[in-house]
Amino acid sequence: MLSRGNFPLNPNSGQTPLAKFMGSPPWRDFPTELGGALVAISAIRALVLTGARKSEILGLRWSDIDFENSGLHLPDSKTGRKTIPLAVAALELFKGLLRGESPHVFPATKGEGHYVGLPKAWAKLKKRAGLDDVTIHTLRHSFASFAVAGGDSLILVGKVLDHVQTRTT
Repeated sequence: MLSRGNFPLNPNSGQTPLAKFMGSPPWRDFPTELGGALVAISAIRALVLTGARKSEILGLRWSDIDFENSGLHLPDSKTGRKTIPLAVAALELFKGLLRGESPHVFPATKGEGHYVGLPKAWAKLKKRAGLDDVTIHTLRHSFASFAVAGGDSLILVGKVLDHVQTRTT
């Protein structure tokens, strides 16, 4: 369960489009196909493991990650300041990323700022996986579905997703 830090990546293995996507050869071969664009695959994994919005992940700075308390402290999200608790898998993902000179966790591949090539990389990946109807935002919905299926309450999941009303979750 998410609240205990052991949120499973694929609780319904083989039963959902995301599960199919995560376990498929297109996912595993993707970094090589894009000429080693590991920043794209890492950003996608962060989206899957955190339930965060695309803008929150792409704009994430190293200073936003609280490794000691397993959380992301976002100074400016869609709804203002917020904290996202990190499950063990998400924390390990961030710990395993290379830290360069950029303050951004997912730095631009050219120039300064954060990575901006995710929509293009996502389009290639989902086409190869045969998941035309899966959007980047679908990853956020899948995160919520997996958390609830794993036993977390709608109230908890709604708080993690920063939903004001439980019915939104």
